[in-house]
Amino acid sequence: MNPNNIIQQIKRFSTVFAILLIVQISTFANNYKHALLIDSYNYSFPTTKDYLNGLNSVFDTIDLTLDIEFIDWKKLPTKENKINFYNYIKFKINAGEPYDAIIVSDDMALQFITEFQNLLCSNIPIVFSGVNNTNLALAQNKNDNITGIVESVSIKENIDLIHNLYPESNNLYYIVDSTLTGLHDLSKLVRIIEQYPKTSFNEINLKNLSFDELKDTLKHIPSSDPVLLLAAYQDKNDNTKNFYESLDLIKTHLKSPLFHIYKHGLGNGIIGGKLVSHFQQGQQAALIVNRVLNHESISHIPVVTNCFNQYLFDYNELESYNIDDSLLPKNSIIINKPHSFYQINKKAILLYSLFLIIQTVLIIYLFRINSKRKSAQNKLQKKVMEHYRLSQKFKTLNDQLHQKNNDLLTTEEELRANNEELYEKNERIAESEEKYRLLFNNLNEAYLFAKINLDANGQPIDYTFIDANQKFLSGINYDYNQLINKSAKELFPDTKDSWIKRFGEVATTRKPQRFKDFAPDIKKHFETTVFSPMQNYFAAVFMDVTQETESALKIKDAYEKVRVKESIFKKMFNSAPVVMIILNKNSKIIDINKTGLELMKKDVSKVLGLRGGDFLSCINASLNKKGCGNSSQCESCILNKTVNQTIITKENTNKTDFDLVIQDENHSIKTLNFHVSTAILPDKDDDKILVCMENVTSLKEQESLLKKRNNEINKLLNGAKQILSVNDFNKTIDNIFKYCQSLTGATSGFVGLKNNDTTDILFKSVNGKDEFLTEPISKSKNKLLNSIYERKEIFINNHYNNSNLPSNHIFVKNILIAPIIIKNKPVGVLAISNKSTDFNIDDINILSAFTELAALSLNHTRSNQLIEESEQKFKQTYFTSPDAISIISADGTFININNYFTEMLGYTEDDVIGKKSSDLGIWQNPQKRNYLYNILNAEGKIRNFETQFKTKDNTIITTLLSASIIKLNNTKHILAISKDISDIKQQTYYLDKAQEIGLIGSWSYDIKKKIFTWSDQCYRIFGFNKEDIINLDRILEAIYPEDKKLFLTNWQSCLNGNINTLDFRILVDGNIKWIYQKVDIEFNSHNEVSKIYGVKMDITQRKNYEWQITQINKRFKGLEEIVTYKASSIPDLLDHTLGKVISYTNSEFGAIYHYDDQKKIFFLNNWTKDYELTTDLSNINCLNQAVMSKKTVIINDNISKYEFLKIKIENKDQLKSLTIPILANGNVTAVLWVANTKHNYHDFHAKQVMLLLETTWIIVEKQRLQEKL
Repeated sequence: MNPNNIIQQIKRFSTVFAILLIVQISTFANNYKHALLIDSYNYSFPTTKDYLNGLNSVFDTIDLTLDIEFIDWKKLPTKENKINFYNYIKFKINAGEPYDAIIVSDDMALQFITEFQNLLCSNIPIVFSGVNNTNLALAQNKNDNITGIVESVSIKENIDLIHNLYPESNNLYYIVDSTLTGLHDLSKLVRIIEQYPKTSFNEINLKNLSFDELKDTLKHIPSSDPVLLLAAYQDKNDNTKNFYESLDLIKTHLKSPLFHIYKHGLGNGIIGGKLVSHFQQGQQAALIVNRVLNHESISHIPVVTNCFNQYLFDYNELESYNIDDSLLPKNSIIINKPHSFYQINKKAILLYSLFLIIQTVLIIYLFRINSKRKSAQNKLQKKVMEHYRLSQKFKTLNDQLHQKNNDLLTTEEELRANNEELYEKNERIAESEEKYRLLFNNLNEAYLFAKINLDANGQPIDYTFIDANQKFLSGINYDYNQLINKSAKELFPDTKDSWIKRFGEVATTRKPQRFKDFAPDIKKHFETTVFSPMQNYFAAVFMDVTQETESALKIKDAYEKVRVKESIFKKMFNSAPVVMIILNKNSKIIDINKTGLELMKKDVSKVLGLRGGDFLSCINASLNKKGCGNSSQCESCILNKTVNQTIITKENTNKTDFDLVIQDENHSIKTLNFHVSTAILPDKDDDKILVCMENVTSLKEQESLLKKRNNEINKLLNGAKQILSVNDFNKTIDNIFKYCQSLTGATSGFVGLKNNDTTDILFKSVNGKDEFLTEPISKSKNKLLNSIYERKEIFINNHYNNSNLPSNHIFVKNILIAPIIIKNKPVGVLAISNKSTDFNIDDINILSAFTELAALSLNHTRSNQLIEESEQKFKQTYFTSPDAISIISADGTFININNYFTEMLGYTEDDVIGKKSSDLGIWQNPQKRNYLYNILNAEGKIRNFETQFKTKDNTIITTLLSASIIKLNNTKHILAISKDISDIKQQTYYLDKAQEIGLIGSWSYDIKKKIFTWSDQCYRIFGFNKEDIINLDRILEAIYPEDKKLFLTNWQSCLNGNINTLDFRILVDGNIKWIYQKVDIEFNSHNEVSKIYGVKMDITQRKNYEWQITQINKRFKGLEEIVTYKASSIPDLLDHTLGKVISYTNSEFGAIYHYDDQKKIFFLNNWTKDYELTTDLSNINCLNQAVMSKKTVIINDNISKYEFLKIKIENKDQLKSLTIPILANGNVTAVLWVANTKHNYHDFHAKQVMLLLETTWIIVEKQRLQEKL
């Protein structure tokens, strides 16, 4: 080869290598990634190491640098820690190299990052894991930049496991604290507890215990009851321990098997369970980060909720608690399990066995080879001769081959030439393929080539991607390598079955198809062309027609809106209450609505094409044979002018008045009044004119009538004004007749006023002369007036011509009579008569109005009389009242005071009038005056407020103050009334003191108002605050539960009117009080119970004395029975004494124990059932405590465990006990113990029992001496 060519090749290779090196370095730089881990705790936290190993198992395979920061929330759960960490992270993110992803571990880290996301890392993808708060985790599905993995603990599976391993145990203890993790795990446990009704779940919560108290609690858990550890990091005193410290404490003091829900602790005392693997959590989180770094959108990755938990167990713990591993779930992993010799040396044994097998096979092989070699030597000798013969023949053939070889060389030269030609053609094909690929990838349409996948029946079920251009790839968010050889449903699970079916038809039938469809995942419309280049393959070209489709839809929508508007317009047009006409540019009708046709009573076929005046039968239009618009009068037609103006200016007009004279179908001439409005209706050919004609003829007529009525009303109002301006009723009647005559034309009339059963008639003649009858007309003699009074209706008779009135009346031709009514009662009549024409409805209305004026005048006259009488009574009451009354202006100045005001306060009228209370210093407490004044302004009145005033000589008096806002001369004033209750107050004070000393309180109950009124002593007896609202429910809350039914029965008896007494108990601050209640009844006029009142007396002390007397009597009786009891032995005497003590103290059971101070043991008194109880001073019970203190021990709560009892007791947690040491020569010789579950023990019990025991012990000692003798 030419040396220059070699140099050129080296140069080319160097250039290519340099380019590849630069590209590789650039690619490496571009692929370098940087991530930040925010961990909730610290590196020493038990889960951290496993979690980091899980992350690194993925990150070690990619180019990624991981920064780690710890919040350390377990040790420092404070606001300051959060703020400091925020400032540090903010500085780190802003000042350092940008992060491609952030990983957060556990709940606190997720809470932190969601709280500060917008401030710290709004555009950085965030992946979380190890999060227990499911609600917080799933809420991130709505956050486009956050996803991750929920740490779902397997609590239910672990409870099922415990039940399977310990089927005989019905108790399950669980340990938890108040940390964030503990609370989340506890909430999940609580939700499933109800699924195990037969299991007793016992909570050990460090929220209520210190770590020292936890030790004591763990000691008392039976070894057969399993324990589930949730969390034990922090106690009630906020002391903290790390996991392994708290685990060591638990294992030291716990005898029971311990299960856990997390992997940490396995191998350190935890039996195991279905455990959360933080390695898996970290690994899965890292895989999600890797997907995000490879350009997969984090918003498309949902939060993972399926947990990665597995059954793990410690062999040593299983053996320790005798748990058979066959009971464990399948696929369980057991650590620390010892292996057999084979398992330990399995690899070596396998290698050695393999070596022996190979050696054996090799020996057999060599043996066979040796046999074949000997046989081959014999055959070879035979063939040497044959070879010589053949060599001669070969020489001949060789010559022939040489000739053939020359021929082949010639052929080779020809093939070489052909090969060079073929190479040139391949180069052209490659160039053509490159151009095709360039064109293929730059097509505006998306192209896809795929193979259809068929099921066993030959039906298409999916397709596999073979090739696709860049346009297709840009629309699916996958690159070429991710797409090729993948199935559609694998990458796009929501792929439409209809697409697969269509593609399958084309691929199997080889018939092309074209269709349009919508891709919902990318929200685009496509026109797709599909053809099959070979069997079971298809190619698809997707043309994006989204813009054209949406434009077509918009056009269709616009057409639909136009159609709807046209429909609405048509409906409005035909249903409009006004005449609506559509004209063309020649002012001829092309459409008219139903109202127009009905108005003119014409058929639509005869109207179209006419001008407006011709349609409306206008008189002016008919003057010319050519019709509307051709006569001289048409020039002034407002309708024509308005329409023409609209045609010319293209502007709308609104409500032009238009009067039209027409000739109707009966040839009658009449005038119609219209409001004319016009509007342009745009059209593609020629604009049209809409004419709206509102027929206001009836409105015009009504307007004219209203004007007429208005004049009449003005006359009526003027008359009413003049009539009401007169205060004298007789003058008012004169004015009424005057205006009635003016308005109705009546010439006479009368007014009659009822006076008990008679009616006085006052006649009014034409000349106004008054004529009174000497004798009033009785109602019984005048049926007409009687009827009017009863019916309260107006009487009219236009053909009267007679009268039932006495002979000196004026002759009545026609008459109109109306009743005068005040407050819905007839008090008289008003009548007018002798009108030249008949009375009509207008006359009735006028007389009705004037009758009301007469009623007002009469009522006003009578009211004035009542007011005068009332003022006299008020003055008499005001100045003679035994209460202090004052009228005060709005600014507090006294306007008037009564006599008792000066007498009560010692001031004269001159001292007070014109001054303010602040000037006089009347108020003992001015702030209370301001308080009451504010209430008065807000509510308008105050009633019976107790307050103190200072008299002129500075004496303090107590009053009940009431006040109201009143108006005098249209100005706001205050009317104040004060009642001196100083004497009553002092008497009440003495009464309260007497009730307090006597422990007696008074009370009452108003049946109608349903209000209890209690004295102060009642509140004190029941322990209520005076602000408490007292009702039956509130009283029942205080009553002892066993007495509530008795109290309600007694109360119902009171409501039925029975007087009675009752003793009952109440609870005050947990103590029982005895109450004596005596009731009396007050009845109303209907003999119904209206008020219940009585007294309540605290008789607790009396009841206690009675009880103590009873107890003492019982003791004396017990002493008598003990002294007189002929015991067969000391145990018999002690048993007898014990029975009496149990009866006396209302106990349920008990025992007497002998105590041996040297052996430190107790002996039960009944020696036929001897057993010893060794004193454990580190676990003191009530027996030990009584021996050590030599004092009585009373326990009324459940803090004592009573471990010395060997019998099962129901409600043991409610047990209350009394323990009394029995002393001899200053030393404890025995202990008495009694107990019950219902009532508390008291010191009184102890003192009385000790007296019984001392007597008994004297008898015991005496009997022992007798036995010795």
